[in-house]
Amino acid sequence: MITELNVVILPQLVVPHEISRQTVVMVDVLRASTTIIAALSNGAQAIYPCAEIPAARSLAEQLGRRTILGGERQGTRIDGFDAGNSPLEYDRPHVDGKRIVFCTSNGTYTLKCCRAARQILIGSFVNLSAICCRIESVPRVSIVCAGTDRDVSDEDVLYAGAVVQQIKSRYQGVCLNDTARIAASRWR
Repeated sequence: MITELNVVILPQLVVPHEISRQTVVMVDVLRASTTIIAALSNGAQAIYPCAEIPAARSLAEQLGRRTILGGERQGTRIDGFDAGNSPLEYDRPHVDGKRIVFCTSNGTYTLKCCRAARQILIGSFVNLSAICCRIESVPRVSIVCAGTDRDVSDEDVLYAGAVVQQIKSRYQGVCLNDTARIAASRWR
């Protein structure tokens, strides 16, 4: 059962040894989280996050056929990539059975910052209930907000607040950090 729920408002504030025994929910509501969820829901075989463009190109080349390069910089599709960072570009006809090497300005950087976690989940409003159900059985959870260009983003904090509020309403005595309390109050 969940006993501790923390919110980290920016990926650069993640302390690797503190999350090493935790489940992390990475949140980049606009857009990486929603896009990853759409791709997986539409049959993508796997998502390979890369923080840097050269690493993404190299990995896609190594993976070979049935691999899609997706991502953006400053909201614009990267030159030579097959798709950008809109969930609409990851529909079933384009991603079913394929691997996606994904590189974004904020979301994949945040995933890199969270790699020390025991488990990483992807959170967005499209899977809010599923995330809340999934983390109920995990003792320690941190929600890590991606932000925008290394700055806090309201939509990520609101999502974190929605999760905190749902968990608080189901379980009494969950230990929250100050940022989780602030996020919940923003949601309310």
